[in-house]
Amino acid sequence: FFMSIATLAVLYFAMYIPMQRHLKSQAALQDEIYYRALHDNLTGLPNRALFTDRMDNEIERSNRHTGQFVLIIFDIDRFKEINDTLGHYNGDKLLAQISQRLKNHWRKSDTIARFGADEFSIMLPGADQDVAIIALEKLQNFIKEPYHLENTPLEIEVHCGIALFPEHGETATQLMQHADTALNNAKLLGKEYDVYQQENDIHTVQRLSMFGELRHAIENNELVLHYQQI
Repeated sequence: FFMSIATLAVLYFAMYIPMQRHLKSQAALQDEIYYRALHDNLTGLPNRALFTDRMDNEIERSNRHTGQFVLIIFDIDRFKEINDTLGHYNGDKLLAQISQRLKNHWRKSDTIARFGADEFSIMLPGADQDVAIIALEKLQNFIKEPYHLENTPLEIEVHCGIALFPEHGETATQLMQHADTALNNAKLLGKEYDVYQQENDIHTVQRLSMFGELRHAIENNELVLHYQQI
């Protein structure tokens, strides 16, 4: 009887331990899949999906407590030229180094993400425009410190767009669109950053509707020319 119990115990552990290992490996695999779905493979930063989810949560929290926050979107000036000159391997190294600087210089409560290529985004909970501009000055200072790729010192510049919640949008989609509009305006004007202003936004529903109406008028010969002498 004793031998049979011992034999059963051996058989039990012989089956139990591999089963536990299998379950742990399955859990680890699921964790890895979940992590990869929400993070950028190159930099380890949150990707657009995770960043949008955190923005949605921050919007809900801010609405409950009449709060505010700032969204910053920026990209690297002449990044394509860097890729074409030094190769994509070094372009990836540069993105990884930039990401590490961002992690080292930002608050734990802030969310930093990479949206793809050379575009990054930062969410500053509880911040206003004045805080955002101070943060951008800090960003410009440490981002301009030289990088070394292929033993070549390299300095970069970034252009930034700022959108404020709730002034510039009530949803994550609106805020990202408006920050991106401000970013494009900063590039156009040769500025380091620009804060979203509706009057500078050419991507509006009214403008889109006007183009549609104009096309319809041309196709149906509904345009009439009037001449007024001055």
